[in-house]
Amino acid sequence: MNIPIIFQDQDIVVVHKPANLLVHKFSESTDKTFLLQLVRDQIGQYLYPIHRLDRAVSGLVLFGLKPENVTLMQEYWHSIDTIKEYITLCRGIIPQSGVLEFPLSNDKGVIQEARTEFEVQKYFTDFSLVKVRIRTGRKHQIRRHFNRRMWNLVGDSTYGKGPINRRFKEEYGLDQIFLHAKNLI
Repeated sequence: MNIPIIFQDQDIVVVHKPANLLVHKFSESTDKTFLLQLVRDQIGQYLYPIHRLDRAVSGLVLFGLKPENVTLMQEYWHSIDTIKEYITLCRGIIPQSGVLEFPLSNDKGVIQEARTEFEVQKYFTDFSLVKVRIRTGRKHQIRRHFNRRMWNLVGDSTYGKGPINRRFKEEYGLDQIFLHAKNLI
C-alpha cells in the first residue's frame, strides 16, 4: 500500500491515512499492518508518532523524523494553540455554527475538558456537511460530542445509527465513518 505523502522536510512528514488502518501497533490489536510501518518503509527512515487518528478515521497524520524534536512537537500538538480541522457528515439539520463544550472522560475515568467548534458547509434533506475544529484531542471527541446532540456521524458504528449507516453503505458504498482530518493549523 502506497501512502500519500502530503509534506516532508528534515523534521516531519505529513501523510494521508486511509480509513480502517491503525496509526501504530498497540497491545490490544491483532493487526499486522500499521500506518507507521508503511510510511517508514516507504521513505526508508524511522518515524516517531506525534499524534494518532482512530482506526476508522481518515486524514492527515504527522510523524517526527528526529527523536530530539518529538517531545516538543507533541507538547505543541496537545496545546490549545493547535487547531485540528475535520469534515464530517452528520444526521439532522443542525445549527449553522456553534460550540460543543462539555467534559469527556478518558479510558481511566478521568474527566477532561473538551471543546468542539462546528460550521455547516452544506445542508441536505436530513443531513449536514460540517467543518469541525477541535483544540483538545479527547478520545472520540467529535463523535461523542455530536452523538450527545443526536447528530450522529454517518458511518459511525460505535456512536452512530445502524439504519442510517446501512442506507449509506447500500446506496453509496460508504463502509467507513464519514470523518476526515483535513487540516492541521
